[in-house]
Amino acid sequence: NVPYETKSKRFIELVKHLNSVVMSAFDFNFYVASKLDELKNNENKKKFLRAMCKKISTMEKEDIDLYSNKLHEELGFSSSTINSLISQYQKEETRPTIVAIDNYKKMNKIQDLQLRVLTQMLDSTEAIDIFISELVYLEDESYRKIALIIGDFYKENKENFSMDKMVADLFTKVSTEFADDEELNKTLAMIDGSKDKYPSYSKESFSDLVFELKEIAPLEAKLEQIKEESKFVTSPQETKDYTHELMGLKQLIKEKRAKHKEEMKNG
Repeated sequence: NVPYETKSKRFIELVKHLNSVVMSAFDFNFYVASKLDELKNNENKKKFLRAMCKKISTMEKEDIDLYSNKLHEELGFSSSTINSLISQYQKEETRPTIVAIDNYKKMNKIQDLQLRVLTQMLDSTEAIDIFISELVYLEDESYRKIALIIGDFYKENKENFSMDKMVADLFTKVSTEFADDEELNKTLAMIDGSKDKYPSYSKESFSDLVFELKEIAPLEAKLEQIKEESKFVTSPQETKDYTHELMGLKQLIKEKRAKHKEEMKNG
């Protein structure tokens, strides 16, 4: 009996080796046959299966058929599971490389909030759940389209959800069905390039983002509108009226934020 630690080490070495070579029929048959006794642990078998499917996904169709059948025979996973994994890796392989657009400074606050919301929705299913339950409306059409694609995929695949598969599906759909939508592709590029700019998902931060979008952003937009209109006043009374309205909106925003903070504090 080989100790589990030794088995795990050999398994890791095996996967590393297979990832570093151009796999031939001999390589495949030899390594699967010789290491099969080390793959009795179901989690190890799953890891091995993923590694093999990723390698197979880059081959010609004839070889894919051959090796997927071998995987089925040697590891016992269903053909549908194997073919689904291979198909998933093929989609990831052909997913277009999108160059991030460094124009964050040009975004207004609402656009920035929308971008942060979508970034966290691609990081957590809880974020998607909150977004759907809160009926969040995204002002910009391109952000709204991406949120719709995410939401639809999540609803349709909730029982067997995969974040990686959803992301791959999002990129594939935008690059094919919306290939001519330049604004949508630019928005997706910003989302893809914002991973290091924004923090990972947390329920508190996401709830704050949703609150700002739903409750504060409309008031701040109204505030900016009033400021713009106040530049064209023609009488002292108009100036007084605009000032009063501005002060009222600012106070309302302050009160809403204080209430939200207290509600979050109290759970």
